[in-house]
Amino acid sequence: GAVNSSLVDTTEKSSTASTSIKQHHGHHHTPDHSEAVHVVLSCDNSLFVALQALVQSMISNTQLPHLLHLHIFQIEHLQGYATWRKNVHQSGAHIHLYTLEPHELDPYINPHLAPDQQRLKSHANFVRFILADRLDIKIQSCLWLDADIIVQGDLVEWMHQNQPITKPLAAFPRYRVPYSFRNESFYPLFAQHNISGIANQEEPTFNAGIMYINLHLWRQQQIDQT
Repeated sequence: GAVNSSLVDTTEKSSTASTSIKQHHGHHHTPDHSEAVHVVLSCDNSLFVALQALVQSMISNTQLPHLLHLHIFQIEHLQGYATWRKNVHQSGAHIHLYTLEPHELDPYINPHLAPDQQRLKSHANFVRFILADRLDIKIQSCLWLDADIIVQGDLVEWMHQNQPITKPLAAFPRYRVPYSFRNESFYPLFAQHNISGIANQEEPTFNAGIMYINLHLWRQQQIDQT
């Protein structure tokens, strides 16, 4: 089953707002059900099938797919993209495609990673750091999802209930107890099939594969310049 969790503002460890897919207990926010929901994704061809499954999980689980705006950053030409895009548009969801050159993300990549950490050199991992610059200035917030995430509930409803956040960034924490990375679930809304293994976390950690970004504050505070 899914693991209940809280939406934690990672910029301030003591600030925690408990959330639920059915009821929101954080700061009060009156949902605007006509408000577009912006979700940002990125992948190369090796993960394009996973990204398609993620998008399908979002569309299948919401009653308002026409409010979904999916911003997809491609590092290389995605094979089969044109046909897939037509199918997505038939659902009412919107796709916005961006092309990135690898050199745009090189400053964020650590060249000294150990061999078993080479997967962290994928340029798709670092797209989240340039969203404030690349997305339209009118987009005030967005949700970043790794390509291997599966959405298990109504993402549009959840985003309407949980806006806005009051810091530049929020993420989903993990429990402080041993857990298996395989089929990791955190919060009823999301699940992720990840690397196998067991981790014993003495301190709380969060999964960077799901990030709620306040683009307005990110730009205002010039986070990428610090």
